[in-house]
Amino acid sequence: MTGDGLGAVQLTLRFSSLDLNDTIVNWGEMDTLTAGINWHFNPNTRAMLNYVYADVETPAGSDFEAHAVQGRIQVDF
Repeated sequence: MTGDGLGAVQLTLRFSSLDLNDTIVNWGEMDTLTAGINWHFNPNTRAMLNYVYADVETPAGSDFEAHAVQGRIQVDF
């Protein structure tokens, strides 16, 4: 990137599924959906902000949801 602009913006979206069952334990399944935005100030610096939604289904029926907001600034030199 060159010039006097405000940088670049990148939108992100991710879905993942995790099987928490094994031969010994049976903890269920978890699905997560992550949406985020990255702002690249310059080639060496970016700020990231993510929202994560998690849905956990357990065999015992004690299903639950979780919400998280994550942020970080990364500098590469």
